[in-house]
Amino acid sequence: MSGKPRRLNKEDPAEGAQPPKQKTASDGASPAAVRLQGITKRYPGVLANDDINLEIAAGSIHGLLGENGAGKSTLMKILFGLVTPDAGEIQLGGRMASIDSTRTALDLGIGMVQQHFSLIADFTVTENLVLGKEPTRRGPFLDMERAKSEVQELSDRYDFRIDPSAKVASLAVGARQRVEILKALYRGAEMLILDEPTAALAPPEVEELAGLLRRLRDQGRTVVFISHKLPEVIDLCDRVSVLRSGRVEGHREITSNDRSNPQALTSELARMMVGHDLPESPARGDAAADAVLLRLDEATDGGRLGPLSLEVRGGEIVGVAGVEGNGQTELVEMILGVRRCSKGTIRLIGEDATRWSVRRRLASGLAHIAEDRHGTGVAERMDLAHNVTLGFQGTRPFSRRGVWLSLSQMRRFADGVVRRFSVLSPSVATLVAGLSGGNQQKLVVGRELSRGPRVILAAQPTRGLDVKAAAFVHDELADLCRRDGVGVLLVSLELSEVLALSDRVLVMSEGGIAGETRPGDMDVTTLGRWMTGGARSGVAA
Repeated sequence: MSGKPRRLNKEDPAEGAQPPKQKTASDGASPAAVRLQGITKRYPGVLANDDINLEIAAGSIHGLLGENGAGKSTLMKILFGLVTPDAGEIQLGGRMASIDSTRTALDLGIGMVQQHFSLIADFTVTENLVLGKEPTRRGPFLDMERAKSEVQELSDRYDFRIDPSAKVASLAVGARQRVEILKALYRGAEMLILDEPTAALAPPEVEELAGLLRRLRDQGRTVVFISHKLPEVIDLCDRVSVLRSGRVEGHREITSNDRSNPQALTSELARMMVGHDLPESPARGDAAADAVLLRLDEATDGGRLGPLSLEVRGGEIVGVAGVEGNGQTELVEMILGVRRCSKGTIRLIGEDATRWSVRRRLASGLAHIAEDRHGTGVAERMDLAHNVTLGFQGTRPFSRRGVWLSLSQMRRFADGVVRRFSVLSPSVATLVAGLSGGNQQKLVVGRELSRGPRVILAAQPTRGLDVKAAAFVHDELADLCRRDGVGVLLVSLELSEVLALSDRVLVMSEGGIAGETRPGDMDVTTLGRWMTGGARSGVAA
């Protein structure tokens, strides 16, 4: 890459360039805000980007689809200056640009919101936004009042509804997402790259984010929307590009006809992503035929959770739906044992496990797919072999006498998990930090499903996974349930996932169970009332 950098979509006094207008039907194609040519990036054992050519139109929302490891995030990290390509060039507004750092990218008007937020929880919204760009008065003195005023004005302009004085730790996930976007806008971003922005959002928050991005586009901003969720891409984006195995598989304009009848385009894009049609959702079996494997009776943590009662039988998938923050995380933590059950009982495979340690619960047949893979699912600075055996590395055949680890056995087991769950990695000796988010998730799922569990706590099991990987995980959960009689408690913010897999659906609201239904009997109005604070019973039979 070479040439003098040029700021996106700004007036160029030397040439009299004007900010691009939003494309209309009579304008024809919008000018390219960004043109990537011949972008190639190699890592040891992996060709992440292979001679990629891509144009992103100014004033548009451009979708970027692909399986985990297809090269989407790497490509956008190159555009944002986080990664240096081995070959290729970037043009901004028709001129060559050398983007050698994130500071350069920001100076050129490119901002990126990555999958995992970079906000400091103990800082206020304003403090996070101005960090590194603090306004001053009378020399070195910080002018926080001016900063608050600027943040408030920016929030009001885009209808973000963000309190500049609020601490980030107090904000819900959707609000933190808006703060990340606001942070990029505060730094002058005219192109926003969003990497899996809806992975942790509840359906109402997804709708709110979509409206926000449309407003940004209508005001002339350019948005790159990286996602695995085909319905969201079809509903939101003007154009979509699909990557597969590091190469561009194709591009597609999205029309109003596609949005009104998305089924055909969904199938087309899925085929482009994976090379073949996706399997249908796994069929349900005869639920509740076996003994109760997990039972909660009037269980509470002494705080905002419960009291609630529920049970999961062998051969049954019980789905837990609800808006994020209504006790789902606390429920999983209490069943796992990291949160104390202060009253009531928890029975696991016929025994009273209320006072059992986490280790004993896991050893008794409980598996846990963590909703936060970075916080509790993986140890990023350890390799795949050690991560795959976390929690049972002290047992045979991975250990002798519970002390001496057998690295060869650990690697042999990890090899099997990596192959079975299609985790893309040069070897099991690779650090987990070097994997994409989706491949980290597949590793966590593979580890937990390979334990030989009797009960599976599956919390957001397909978060960050592409459609092919998500379908595979769904099939694995269904097979373990129907074939081996495993009981599954599925906690997911994806209502479509809960309805596709579950035999029974529980809806949580305000720390209790607001209602229970079966997918075939679902009433959308009632379900919505439960999710938004309807009658709270706390009991599910």
